[in-house]
Amino acid sequence: MLALGSAVALATAYRDRDDALRNHAALVAQQKVAAQQPLADLRPRAVRQADQLPQFVSHEFTEQFLRTAAEVDVPLHEASYNLEASEKKPYLRYRATTTVKTRYFDMRRFIAALASEMPHVSLDSISCNRESTSGVLTCELAFSAFFAKEQ
Repeated sequence: MLALGSAVALATAYRDRDDALRNHAALVAQQKVAAQQPLADLRPRAVRQADQLPQFVSHEFTEQFLRTAAEVDVPLHEASYNLEASEKKPYLRYRATTTVKTRYFDMRRFIAALASEMPHVSLDSISCNRESTSGVLTCELAFSAFFAKEQ
C-alpha cells in the first residue's frame, strides 16, 4: 500500500512539474508578445477598442463570470461588483472582486479562461497567501470589465 501511495505522489509531482513547465512556456510567449508592443498605448485592450465593447447587462456578466469559474472548477467564495461610469470616458467599467480558495494552477486556469472567454475583462490585481502546506491558496482577485456606453 505504501508503494501505491508513493506512486500516486510521484505521478502528482510529475503532473505539477509539467503544468509548471507549460505555464512557464506560456508566460515566456506572452512576454515576447508584450515586448513587441509599442509603449505608447498600455491601456487594456478592451479600452483601446471601446467601439467594439459589448453592451452592459449586469446579470449576463455575472452569469458568465460564475459559469467560467465553475467550468474550471474554481469555487468563488465571495464576490462583489461595482459599476463605474464617467462622463469623460467612452466606456463603462464594472469592477469585480472575488476570493477563491484553490491550487495555484487551477487559479491560473481560471484567469486564462476569463481572458479567453471574456476578452473585455482584465485582471487588475491579485493577492494570495497559503495557510498550510496543503498547496491551497486563498487569493483575492480584482477584475475590470469594460462595456460600451449606451448612446
